[in-house]
Amino acid sequence: MKIIIILIYIILFILLIYFSINIEKYTNIEIKKLHDVNIYGNLTIKTTLNNFNIKELCIKNQCISKDKLINLPYEQGPQGECSEDQCKKVCMCNNGTVAEGEDCDVHNKEICINCNENYYFDSETNLCVACEVGTFINNDNHNRKVCCSNTEKYDNNTCLKKTCQCENGEADNENCEDEELTKCKNCNSNYYLNNYECLPCDDEKYTQSGNIDRKCCPKGQHYDFITHACLTNICTCNGGYPTEGEDCQIHGSEDCSSCKGGISGVYYYYSPSAIEGNKCITCNPEGTLSVNMRKMYSDNHRITMCCNRSKKYNENSGKCEYIGPNPDDLCRDGEIFDWEGGYCKCPRDGEIYSLSDNKCEEQ
Repeated sequence: MKIIIILIYIILFILLIYFSINIEKYTNIEIKKLHDVNIYGNLTIKTTLNNFNIKELCIKNQCISKDKLINLPYEQGPQGECSEDQCKKVCMCNNGTVAEGEDCDVHNKEICINCNENYYFDSETNLCVACEVGTFINNDNHNRKVCCSNTEKYDNNTCLKKTCQCENGEADNENCEDEELTKCKNCNSNYYLNNYECLPCDDEKYTQSGNIDRKCCPKGQHYDFITHACLTNICTCNGGYPTEGEDCQIHGSEDCSSCKGGISGVYYYYSPSAIEGNKCITCNPEGTLSVNMRKMYSDNHRITMCCNRSKKYNENSGKCEYIGPNPDDLCRDGEIFDWEGGYCKCPRDGEIYSLSDNKCEEQ
């Protein structure tokens, strides 16, 4: 019996030594960080770093979820204790509303849930980003993902162009800030632009189609923005003489009354067109050999075909025909041939051939 008691004491002594050694292993251990760790037992946790993350804490086999960062400030005590509120995760947000509670999943991270005026919400980074220059957001506390300009409207995370009102003309949608307002940029024919509205012209006064005139003018005139008055229409003409007044329907457009030849030393034929305007076309394109030169012996003409030397355009046949040795036959009625210059001209100084009267008249 004594032997059995002695053996029991020996076994208990060995077990005591064994457990003493194992307990020593977990004594005076500095806990630096605990993350997703299960701790079992009646333990007291101390840390000198005061910063660790516990997902689940188990004491005596009873576990509680702690889905928050445990931030233990030193000033709260030598043990680093903190209250429930002080242990919550705290986020930041510049230029918007900061995330809290479950929306703040990483302590000290910048996480926004909506943004201030003129900042848009970046859903990938959860940050508030400043609108680009010239774009705006006019509502506070929002999570819009795009900024729009003053001439755009917000629609389902896109910016659409605003469209203004305009009767009898074209709306100025490029500069439209209020869709309820009338804002025209130009007007239909016989309407004039007045404070962004297209108003009708008075009788016997006109404007061009697609114009930005500020007043209507008599036929053959146009509105001049420098003098703010109605001035005579003057067209252009490359190779001839431009139309003016009522004959020039659109001021500054190309429309020829007649073409050059002979006296000017350059030669053009007349190409009439009611759609594109009457033009003067060169008789001698670039690279034409001198032997192939075609001429018009009179200025101020409307001949529609160039002719070689010693030939004259016959309006009845529509062809260039040989006229014989008399150079005067190259000229129109009332003109004479200038032997020295080699062209036709009116016989008296100061005269020019009138196409309307078909004779030489004083200028």
